[in-house]
Amino acid sequence: PPADAPNLAPMILDVGHQPVIPHSDETVQVTARLLDEQSSGITASVHYRADGQTSFTSVPMADDGLGADKQAGDGLYGAAIPAYADGTIVEFYVQAVDSAGAVRTWPAPCDVDGAAQQVCNLLYQVDDRFQADVWNPGDQPVYYLIMTEAERAELADIGDGGGGEENSDAQMNATFISVDGVEILTRYSAGVRNRGHGTRDVQPNNYRVNLPNDRPWKGVVALNLNTQYSWLQLAGSAVFQRAGLPVGDARAVQVRVNGQNLAAGGSSRQYGSYVHIEVIDSDYASHHFPGNDSGNAYKCMRIVSPGANLRYQGADPDPYRVNYFKQTNTAQDDWSDLIELTDVLNNTPDEQYLQELQRVVHLEQWLRFLALNVLLNNRETTLANGNGDDYYMYRGDVDPRFVLIQHDLDSIFGMGQTVGSATAGIFPMLSIPALDRMLRHPAIAPRYYAQLDDLMQTVLAEDQIGPLLDNLLGGFVPQATIEGMKDFVRARNAHVRSLIPSTLTVDATLPTTFGYALASQPMVGLSGTADAIRTRAVRVAGQLADWRPFEGTWVLGEASGPDDTVTLVPAGSSWTYLDDGSDRETLWREPVFDDSGWSTGRAPLGYGGNGEATVISYGEDASNKHITYYFRHRFTVADPTQIDGLIVRLVRDDGAIVYINGLEVARSNMPSGSVDATTRAAATVSGADETTFFEYPVNKSVLVEGDNLVAVEVHQINNTSTDLSFDLELRGVTEAEEPTAGIRLYPGINRVWVQSFADAEGTVELARAFVDIWHDDGTTGTLSGTLTEDAVLTAAEGPWMVPAD
Repeated sequence: PPADAPNLAPMILDVGHQPVIPHSDETVQVTARLLDEQSSGITASVHYRADGQTSFTSVPMADDGLGADKQAGDGLYGAAIPAYADGTIVEFYVQAVDSAGAVRTWPAPCDVDGAAQQVCNLLYQVDDRFQADVWNPGDQPVYYLIMTEAERAELADIGDGGGGEENSDAQMNATFISVDGVEILTRYSAGVRNRGHGTRDVQPNNYRVNLPNDRPWKGVVALNLNTQYSWLQLAGSAVFQRAGLPVGDARAVQVRVNGQNLAAGGSSRQYGSYVHIEVIDSDYASHHFPGNDSGNAYKCMRIVSPGANLRYQGADPDPYRVNYFKQTNTAQDDWSDLIELTDVLNNTPDEQYLQELQRVVHLEQWLRFLALNVLLNNRETTLANGNGDDYYMYRGDVDPRFVLIQHDLDSIFGMGQTVGSATAGIFPMLSIPALDRMLRHPAIAPRYYAQLDDLMQTVLAEDQIGPLLDNLLGGFVPQATIEGMKDFVRARNAHVRSLIPSTLTVDATLPTTFGYALASQPMVGLSGTADAIRTRAVRVAGQLADWRPFEGTWVLGEASGPDDTVTLVPAGSSWTYLDDGSDRETLWREPVFDDSGWSTGRAPLGYGGNGEATVISYGEDASNKHITYYFRHRFTVADPTQIDGLIVRLVRDDGAIVYINGLEVARSNMPSGSVDATTRAAATVSGADETTFFEYPVNKSVLVEGDNLVAVEVHQINNTSTDLSFDLELRGVTEAEEPTAGIRLYPGINRVWVQSFADAEGTVELARAFVDIWHDDGTTGTLSGTLTEDAVLTAAEGPWMVPAD
């Protein structure tokens, strides 16, 4: 060195000790490489003490090749620390002095209340249980955190929740040692603190381990060691990675804090294991975004409500600093990318929205991130379930689109910190306005559905998720718990599939009769569903319908809506009846007929034990019962013009004919033509048909203002029938207001075809369906004579009534 150069104390480099984890019968060799501008006159020493002692013992270090330094004069100095009892924590530091008396210690003294003290020293612990040469395939790595007992106790006191100091980030000095069957690595001067957002006082505590920047461990300088449902966090990380989504790498590990396994005891939160979660920082960016790794990473939290919910807060970065925290490039203090993101999400005009959105976010990645969280039903507060909390974002320097990074996965698979449900919805994120706008966009909603579907067919398919969970968790998580996770995925997939419209359906929202939708107006509105993933347009009878991608539904015209009904004759009404077996011919069905001599009873009427309210007589001979029975009921209609149609609902065992004001309106299970008291029903009725209400539409023209009469004759199949049942309900139908747009109908049966298409123009067909609608305009065409083979019956001239075979 130049003659006038200041004298510097020797540099102390590459300090280490062996064995890293000694037994009680082993001395520990400490080595250090010394570097000084002077070539001679250097002395070095190791100063050590057992934890709890006040003074250090000093032993000189030599570079004579006789001890741990191996080769004389190579600059590597060594000395031995004597053996200590099992469990002892030993502190030590190295001191070097040059020929001019310049002194350096490593680690350097710390400032304690303004005075330099040698208190942040190197540490190791004697452990007779440790066997460096014993390792079984599948064993979890073991991490050792070694602190002085005073600092370990202080860290535990901070994290016990008793003093209100659990949110302190105070770090304790520690030695970090990892043993994984491949190598044993030691990092001195690690900083250990408690960590967690809302779980810092949960036992055992989560830890953050910070390492010196010049001594990374396997390429990183920070580790997160979590205890809250560690096995769920492990599984969640693996599933996210299988899905191709960025997430912190996770592995199950054993942790020993001054030799103690704080996760022992079989708690379902850990099952004996911690989980090592990768820290999201610049090291993470280098590992996961190579070539695009100089960008900004943001930790997004809810410190002040509503948290990091992507709302635009203006051009000043200060409001963003409250809930967003830069993890990289902190010295630059440039927040312009985050501000632009929130501006685009919330303020871009609709016509430019999709283009601008895809410029600032990796859209497919965002949708997949949201979809996977939804499928796992992640109940930890996060963006995907509508909370601006517990997630990260990264924007690269080469690819400037923001990506989302999941952070907390301790409440998934229907288990964990907050138990979820397999039947939860698929849009919990809509409470965040920016995401509500995104997912409701017609070009984006199908892509979200597609991500849900793809994940269920791949990562979360039964043949993939099952082996993954078995291999990952088997051996330390109970098999019953693993099976419960599989069951959840199975049930969750089934429920989510039920929420995604997948088939083309048609709904006329009309009453049904004889299997046809019944319309009284010449125009109806239709609606339905279609494949929410693939459909881009729907045509109804050739017309383009209003396709609504977010709902997976289509609409043409105004929904017709069901007609209103009024009950004119309730089921269970009181009827006059005649059960003497006589033939009443035809006068009995007229309103003028005097039935004052008939019996009276409430329906259901009959015999045979089918729940009759009134039991009627079949005669004196059970082997020769009456065939026909007569029933009459009067009702009032104030204004028939307010009724647009009638529906007769009839219970008959066996057959019946219904008359209103003397006119036949319904014939059920009876032969055609004229009938009398000896006419038998067309077929035997049994089972549920004995008590079923059969419906028959009736033209409103049979009604009169004021008093009206409904008359019914019930016929048996034979004179030995064991039972008879009768009840009737008459409903008046008031038509819904005619839609102003929709499908125009002809009188009679109209088959309306609906088609779904894969393109917005409606040319590439995916599926088709139809609905048959009976338009009853109150008129009929009557056929007579014999139909020839070439006869043509048009819908415009119908509907047609065939009075006889």
